[in-house]
Amino acid sequence: TRRSSDLVNMTENALKNIEDDKYYKIIELKYFEEMTLEYAAGKFNVDITTIKRNKNRLINRLRTLIFSDNVIQDIMNH
Repeated sequence: TRRSSDLVNMTENALKNIEDDKYYKIIELKYFEEMTLEYAAGKFNVDITTIKRNKNRLINRLRTLIFSDNVIQDIMNH
């Protein structure tokens, strides 16, 4: 449906918006490659707390970009 397509496009745009972040690869590893956060910690050579904190920070940025009030209103109006 159009709403699903719009949501996919907004998600892709939001991901592009954060891809320059130093810890962006955490999102790819966790959600697209289904790797553990422990694995990500090893890849970044940092402790798991650093990975969790940055994953949460990036997820919050994505949430804000994708699910802002204006975006939700646009989806509902189509």
